[in-house]
Amino acid sequence: MKKEWLEAVLADTIGSIKASLDEVYRNDLLKFKSQLEQIKATYFISKIEITQAIETIKDQHKATLTPRHRDVIEVFKHFEKKISDDFYNPLYAKNMGNQRVIRFVKETIKFLEVAHTTLHCDTDKKIRQELTNSYTGD
Repeated sequence: MKKEWLEAVLADTIGSIKASLDEVYRNDLLKFKSQLEQIKATYFISKIEITQAIETIKDQHKATLTPRHRDVIEVFKHFEKKISDDFYNPLYAKNMGNQRVIRFVKETIKFLEVAHTTLHCDTDKKIRQELTNSYTGD
């Protein structure tokens, strides 16, 4: 897999999850769906997108990856593991104040910040590694 293609997969995944989360606010203004319905949709989109990205790149040999690609893949895997835990699952929530909704939204925002900064080519190596280690707990 070419590095440019890999970069596109990673960036598109981040972009899709961000766009879905952005719709929570947009849909609330336009009243297409409730915020809670959109949070639940964002949960599904996040799980699908992150799982597909990890599946797509799983056979990529680590030695062929750039350090920032290796780091962002670790961030992806950590996010997938976190949101697979019921602790973050908003699907049975009845309102936006439900703790699972709040935890899922906070975790998604944190993931987006870390993944974007980690993938960005201008991020200093030390900062990228600190962010990755802080997010993944390594």
